[in-house]
Amino acid sequence: MASGEWERGFSKARRDGKVEDKDNNIKLTYIWKPPDTGLLKINFDGEVFKEKMMVGVGVVVRDCTGRFVCGGSKKFRNYQSPKIAKILATRESVRVAENLANFHLIFEGDAMDIVISLLLDEQDGSDCENLIEEVKMMLRRIGSPKVTWVGREGNMIAHKLARYAKSISDVIFCSNQAPSFLEEQLKSSYEKWQGLP
Repeated sequence: MASGEWERGFSKARRDGKVEDKDNNIKLTYIWKPPDTGLLKINFDGEVFKEKMMVGVGVVVRDCTGRFVCGGSKKFRNYQSPKIAKILATRESVRVAENLANFHLIFEGDAMDIVISLLLDEQDGSDCENLIEEVKMMLRRIGSPKVTWVGREGNMIAHKLARYAKSISDVIFCSNQAPSFLEEQLKSSYEKWQGLP
């Protein structure tokens, strides 16, 4: 599929709230949806803190019940580009996935341009091309898992973790027990998917 077709599809998703393209296994939505049974979903996001000359990344892994499996925050100094922040978040999510080798994985982020770049065979052509190609290679090494886009509303847990990076010295990672500041948001995102108030 040509780059222009992808962009038109994503533009339609923004207008309509969701889009489905069965030929290319694309389904876009604005709320977080749990993966099917037996799969894990890895959400990622990046945030720029210009005043501190750094970016923060957040990664969260959840299962089919919405349960927090693991996640964390990490900061990278001397960066100020939003696109670099999102790509670094994607790369960190793949690094987390390398420790989840026995699971089938779905990667999900809210940066449409990054998702498009990862899905297309052609090179990105941007100043971030080398980093994007590195992430593509890492994804191939773990079996070329599915990569999807979700609106910001559906990526709030990863977004909060990315923002949390501003308050840590380097990196924080949690397994099985979510940080307390995420508990309400985790519950809320799962309830929204179920259609509960």
